[in-house]
Amino acid sequence: MEIPEQDYIKGFNIGYQLNKLDPQLLAQLLKSKSENSQYLQAMQMGAKQHDRELLLEQLKRNQDRDKERGRGRSR
Repeated sequence: MEIPEQDYIKGFNIGYQLNKLDPQLLAQLLKSKSENSQYLQAMQMGAKQHDRELLLEQLKRNQDRDKERGRGRSR
């Protein structure tokens, strides 16, 4: 049985926010055996999206830092 789009979006957003605020609680929820496993999958996708955004932010900071270091050497 497929969950409605609104429920998927809610699950996705809850997973995103929980991963941001309390990743340990999210991990416990995702380990639970629930009848609505598609909802948990939506939560997991939200958490993965948050992880991707964190990674992209870190890569951008590293890239900016590397550019700054390169500017300092050329002077």
